[in-house]
Amino acid sequence: EPQDLRVDLGDLTVHYRDWGGSGHPLVLVHGLASTCHIWDLAAPLLARSFRVLALDQRGHGESDKPDTGYDFETVAGDLGRFLDALRVDRPLLVGHSWGGDVAVAYAHSSPSRVRGLCAVDGGILELSALPGMTLARARERLAPPDMDGMTLDSLRSEAPSWLGFSLTP
Repeated sequence: EPQDLRVDLGDLTVHYRDWGGSGHPLVLVHGLASTCHIWDLAAPLLARSFRVLALDQRGHGESDKPDTGYDFETVAGDLGRFLDALRVDRPLLVGHSWGGDVAVAYAHSSPSRVRGLCAVDGGILELSALPGMTLARARERLAPPDMDGMTLDSLRSEAPSWLGFSLTP
C-alpha cells in the first residue's frame, strides 16, 4: 500500500505518494487538472523494479494552491526542491502531459541530476514552434474528444483515429 506523505519546501507544502520499492528512484509527474492518483494503477507494478514516488504538483490534489508560480521555471524548480527535500538522487522522471513538459524543463535546467526521462503524451514545451501551428489548430489538437453517450464499441472503433492511425486494414 502506498503512503500518503507531505514535504515542506519552505513556501510550498507538497503532497506525494510513496509506493516503496528498492530499485532506482522513479518519480511520476502528473498533468494539468490531475493528481498523483493518475499513477495508482501503474505505480504498484513499477514498484517491483523501482523506488516509486509521485507528487501532487503546485495547485493540484492535496498540495498547496498558491495564486502564482505556474510558469515552467517555477514548477520545474518545485520538482527540484521536492527531489532535494527527499534526497532523491538522479531519478528517472516520468511525466504525463503537462507533467511531461515539467519533467523536460527540469531535465533541461539540471541535466546532471536526472538519470532518464520519459514524456507520456507531453514534453512539447513550445507548440507555437511547430510548423503551421496556430492557436486555433493547437486548441483543436489538444481538445479532448467528445465522449458523451459513447459506447464501448464506438470508443474502440474511434479512439485509434484520435491518435492518427487505424486498427483496420
